[in-house]
Amino acid sequence: PGHYTATAFLSDAGSGKGVAYGCSVHSAAGGLQLASELRVSGGKAVVAAAVSAPIAKGITAKAKVGTDSMLALSLKHSLSKAVTATFAGCVDLSLDPSKTKAGFHLALSP
Repeated sequence: PGHYTATAFLSDAGSGKGVAYGCSVHSAAGGLQLASELRVSGGKAVVAAAVSAPIAKGITAKAKVGTDSMLALSLKHSLSKAVTATFAGCVDLSLDPSKTKAGFHLALSP
């Protein structure tokens, strides 16, 4: 049936928005992971839900959406034991183009 983890956090990441705090609940079963989060920063609360699932051997897809209208997507591919490639993006669903981001990360391990 899987397992559950509950976490509380307090953070000041130097973003200039003050301290963020909240909690998250994480569930995993059969490779599928589900998470929910409540985060408060600058007096504003955000609720988010996320899912992570393997879609093929060595390939994992992730998605996260929150009440802040942000949708984050990523695709991680383990090319070998030493090489991992990740494509990621974040889109503001309220269509603010200044918040849209995309990136590529290549990790090389000895």
